[in-house]
Amino acid sequence: MEVYFGHFNRAMRDMVENWKKNSGSKRNIQKDILDMAYDSAVYSLIGSKLDVNVPYHGMDGVETIHIKDCNARTMLDFSKHSATDEFSHDRNFRNNSKDKHCENLCKNMETLQEALTGLVEARVAEISNGAEKRKTIVDAAIGLVLQGVLEDVNEGVQNGWAILNGAHLSCGNALTAALYYLLRNPKSLEKLHEEIKDELFEGKDISLDEIEAIATHEKLHDLDYMSYVIKETLRLSSPLYGKAMKVKEDLKLKSGFSVRKGTIIYPNNC
Repeated sequence: MEVYFGHFNRAMRDMVENWKKNSGSKRNIQKDILDMAYDSAVYSLIGSKLDVNVPYHGMDGVETIHIKDCNARTMLDFSKHSATDEFSHDRNFRNNSKDKHCENLCKNMETLQEALTGLVEARVAEISNGAEKRKTIVDAAIGLVLQGVLEDVNEGVQNGWAILNGAHLSCGNALTAALYYLLRNPKSLEKLHEEIKDELFEGKDISLDEIEAIATHEKLHDLDYMSYVIKETLRLSSPLYGKAMKVKEDLKLKSGFSVRKGTIIYPNNC
């Protein structure tokens, strides 16, 4: 867990350094945070940034954009598709449909899959030539294949990336919402700032280089007000894509779990 949290800290540091470098300029904070979360996921996947341009198929034609932007647009396109009645009845609808939106979605998802496959093949070649192993999803999948646990390294990586991709979007959306609510409530922002400075940094002025070693998963988990801010953010604004639904009556599931009337739910369409 600490290894992957370290990847997140690394991406966060990249974002802060970029903000410092471009101090005074106008920024799209939401995009910066989502890009940071994407970089964190890619660090967890391969241990380094993925800095390539790829074609994106849109309704206005094909354009070449950075892969993180292609991924963001494709995930948004998929979320819109997954909220349709056609998808709810047939998850393979897009693969058989002649609708232009579905055709473009399939092409873009294929582009992202091919990029991921290329990364895996390149990393397999590096390890075969004696490269040092990393604590990443790709290296873990390769190790499982060598141990006979997995038959196909690409399948393992695709499944791992599906989880990371959903996680980075949810994480980025949640962080953006939390920052929005904090900026709308200066007293809450100040209280959180005081908790971080007093309890995490112990009243000291900490440099950017020192934060990674101090801001561990366990220490952040112990910050009560930060936990409250995150929980309240998730209550007010779900970070999940999909078609929200309101429960019309009290439900009692077979598992024993109860869902109260009026609860907003977001189905898992993945």
